Amino acid sequence: MWKLAFTLLISLNVTIGAMLLWQWNAYSEYHNPSELGKDEKAVQHITIESKGGVLSVTQVIEGLEGKDEYRINAPNIISEWECATDDGAACSSEDDNSNSLQAQNESLTFRYQIKLNDDDSAFLLRDWLIQLPDVEVTHTTVDVISETGREGTWVAGFPLKGYSKLEYIDYYVFEGKGGNGSLYWQPTPLVQRAGGNGIQLYTTNDSQANLSKGPFEKIPNFNEMAVVLTDSFAETNGNGLMIAKPSLDSQKLERRMIDHYFLEKAPELPSEERWILGVLTSIVEERESHNPKVNLLIEELKRHFTEDEIAQFLALIVKENSLTPQKMDEILSSIAEKNTRFFSLNKNAEKNALPLYFYDSRSLYIGDALKKDIDVILVGNEQYFPFIETMSALGYKVQLLDDHETVLVNLRNDSYRFYVSQNIYSYNQKHLGLLENPLRMINGRPYMSNRMLKSLFQVSFNENEDEIKLSLNE
Repeated sequence: MWKLAFTLLISLNVTIGAMLLWQWNAYSEYHNPSELGKDEKAVQHITIESKGGVLSVTQVIEGLEGKDEYRINAPNIISEWECATDDGAACSSEDDNSNSLQAQNESLTFRYQIKLNDDDSAFLLRDWLIQLPDVEVTHTTVDVISETGREGTWVAGFPLKGYSKLEYIDYYVFEGKGGNGSLYWQPTPLVQRAGGNGIQLYTTNDSQANLSKGPFEKIPNFNEMAVVLTDSFAETNGNGLMIAKPSLDSQKLERRMIDHYFLEKAPELPSEERWILGVLTSIVEERESHNPKVNLLIEELKRHFTEDEIAQFLALIVKENSLTPQKMDEILSSIAEKNTRFFSLNKNAEKNALPLYFYDSRSLYIGDALKKDIDVILVGNEQYFPFIETMSALGYKVQLLDDHETVLVNLRNDSYRFYVSQNIYSYNQKHLGLLENPLRMINGRPYMSNRMLKSLFQVSFNENEDEIKLSLNE
């Protein structure tokens, strides 16, 4: 018996020594004081011991400057936790606030337990690590020591770097960039294999999904991720980890993986707005989406931008760490060199798709008043002004009738009646015809061009590089 114990001890020492070397390399590579920005940067080493339906977790965050106290955010899954220094003493706080602690020797060590509902069922932990909101964790090492359920398989949202099946325990080591990876376990075995492009595939049999390189080559910084193909858990996304059914064909699997890539760039995006990321997925795949609104938005992009410009848009998108509809608009505007709110206006999944318009970015003055709430839209080489707001600002009394087809305009002894869908109007009860409709509906609102405003209302325009000024010719 002592020989087996001695052999086990030697194996563990060798493995732990290798882990310490990896950890030091990670620290040296990723924690460079010269790169510190607004937030501190650090690395973390997590050890998980799995036994009897309980995960005992030790989380060490290292490389802290230690100048100030650190705010602590513990997820709801952790009911109790403790913080200790290198010598085992409890971490201290100047104001005795347990959620704000001081670091010692540039590190904080947290210990806590996570209780599992059923030690025989597969589970996925998304939000399970203590976070320091003011610190960016650039690199994580996760050691899993499993004494029970050894016929099952552990997967983390970081690449698997080592696995040893010893006499009494299974020992996993995961390591990768970032500080927030999910943790998954299922009671049946998985076969792990590399899928290329930083993708690690885990399957329940010896088959391998046939992933083409084409879509992923358009994303040079495709995040390392684990893809689990299993029937043991519902299809879902985690941090750095995705679970899908083995029956999923390669094309649908690739689309889900690219969707996952963009979703990880938009963790704060409300669920009702996440559909818009499908536009980016379809651009990458060069395939139509099952969502008609996604296809309509892509058609609009193709109407206004060349293939090279759309490729440039995608290249700038993948460089971003965080995505929102507003950020997507900023990037699109930088390529067009004109402002647009295309994605922001279309982010509501329930509303009909709106066309892509550009906005004049110059300040608008009507009379002497700056009008920040009036947008000037560019259609070709013409400026279009929101008719009701612009005429009201010029001093006219304007009314959109209940039929939403008729607009009445009055100023002193002059009265006008315009029709949204007709190229006729009335002036002081006299019907007049035009070669074109004086009003144009844009995003559900009537607009009028600068040309028509000059012709019909004698509006004066004075423009320079910074300003547009409108006034009435008296």
